[in-house]
Amino acid sequence: MIHHISIQVSDLEASAKLYDGMLFALDYKRAFTMEIAVGYGFVIDKEKDILAIRKMDSPVTVPSEGFHIAFTAKSRKAVDLFFKAALRFGAKNNGKPGLLCGFCNRPGWTPA
Repeated sequence: MIHHISIQVSDLEASAKLYDGMLFALDYKRAFTMEIAVGYGFVIDKEKDILAIRKMDSPVTVPSEGFHIAFTAKSRKAVDLFFKAALRFGAKNNGKPGLLCGFCNRPGWTPA
């Protein structure tokens, strides 16, 4: 459905370390590395289903409140690994992962 998504970052090297660590826990691989961008996916098709982080020289526009990206995880263990890696590489802790039964009616859905 979506070919790719690109997220603006001001520090590509630091952001790539963060995403390398987090997305490894979910079996994503680095699909490409360029001077201005790094892309991630399952590396089945390097042209599709890519999450890219892209260096912007101009001020980065912060998404509005409520914006989020939800990744698929194979297990709660993978969610926990993702969360721990995110914190280790500098992500902000907005609360531990856990079930939000009132938010989503899908059994086993765990936000991180």
